[in-house]
Amino acid sequence: MVLVELITILRNDATLKTLLKATVTNTKIMPMPLLTDGIGYTFIPLTSDGVKEQSQFELTVINTDLLRCYEIKEQLDELLITIGDTPLTNGILEVSQNGGGCWYDGDLKMFKLKANYTILSRRKLNG
Repeated sequence: MVLVELITILRNDATLKTLLKATVTNTKIMPMPLLTDGIGYTFIPLTSDGVKEQSQFELTVINTDLLRCYEIKEQLDELLITIGDTPLTNGILEVSQNGGGCWYDGDLKMFKLKANYTILSRRKLNG
């Protein structure tokens, strides 16, 4: 499953673990809504033609330090965005960023930096 592959890539990266101050019991990478520092994610299937699928992987970096948000976002780009014809994995053919934004959440007293990634993947056929 594409989502499992993406989350595994993020959770296994040593640089991202350090930036997030992750622990063995708390990777700080969780489904939205996330109400503390870390990375919240949403995965949205968009299209499928029976051979390839396109999905949107929305990541929201949450931290009290705006510069730390951007450092984490830079590492996410390094891990996910594909260059040229080089696939991310056997199943994930292409990843590109297609939007995002930044704002301050006054209730949480934290910055939120959102990045939307378009994922093009092979559809796994049954049988």
